Order: sequence, then structure tokens, then C-alpha cells
Amino acid sequence: SMVLHNIIFLIAIYLVSISGKNLYKEVLGEERENIKYKILKHVIFIIISLLYAIGAALIETYISNTLFLMLRNYI
Repeated sequence: SMVLHNIIFLIAIYLVSISGKNLYKEVLGEERENIKYKILKHVIFIIISLLYAIGAALIETYISNTLFLMLRNYI
């Protein structure tokens, strides 16, 4: 189901995949300068995506479960 935590997790996966694709193009491209900067930029995107994934897990654990229990009482 496409609940809020799944949407957030898909955004995190999308960020990492696009960043990895861009890193691949930049490292194997003709301009091979500032490779350390490009790898550092990719690592920062991975850390941001990891924070998104942790946020999605917290939403799934606390908020989604609570909402489900509240809706169960009304249905």
C-alpha cells in the first residue's frame, strides 16, 4: 500500500539512484578532475537518503500504527 512512509522511502531510493547515476557519468566522463569532491557529494546524498529512510521507519512504527488503531475503532 502507498502510505506516507512508503512514499518517503521511495523518494530516498530515488535520490540514491539518481546520485549514483550522476556519479557514474561524472567519474567515467571526460573531465576527471575533482573526483574526491564528486564522491563526497554522493556520500552526502546517501546520508540524506539514509535520514529519509530512518524518518520513514519512524513514521511506519509510530504514526501509521497509531492511525490504523484509531481507524479500526471507527470502522
